[in-house]
Amino acid sequence: MHNLIHLINRVSSAFTYPSPKVLNPCQLSNITNLEVEYTKLFVNSFYQTPISLNLSFYTEREPSKILSELSNIYQSLNLQIDSSVKERADHLTILLEFFGILIEDSTPKDFIALFYNNYLRYFKKIPELVKQRSKDSFYIEAADILDQFFKEVEERL
Repeated sequence: MHNLIHLINRVSSAFTYPSPKVLNPCQLSNITNLEVEYTKLFVNSFYQTPISLNLSFYTEREPSKILSELSNIYQSLNLQIDSSVKERADHLTILLEFFGILIEDSTPKDFIALFYNNYLRYFKKIPELVKQRSKDSFYIEAADILDQFFKEVEERL
């Protein structure tokens, strides 16, 4: 399980906006290539639908139900998303970090499998989408690591 934690730590920050700046057309010339690439991939693309990093995009379940379920799970374990975090409870990085906590806390394998199957497995298409659309080696490498994470989790469950 140690390797899964290592993979989570490596990939989690890659799928979070690289800067707290709010983008507008006047700022585009001042932001880094990484911020531009993140925005093209995950926020706003003029040529194709951005890749969603929120679970509710990939399931037919009601978004409010998913968010409520996740909030209840987090609260049942006395976990709270820091108020400075801008992502919703169903964001890939939040789910990855929570999954890492489950592994580190020696949570029963049945619950880990249930959490993975109900929430994280829906993101398995993200690595392929990123590799198809990104020109930045940083995001291609992050997609490879995320893909490796999914494969290792499924081998262990």
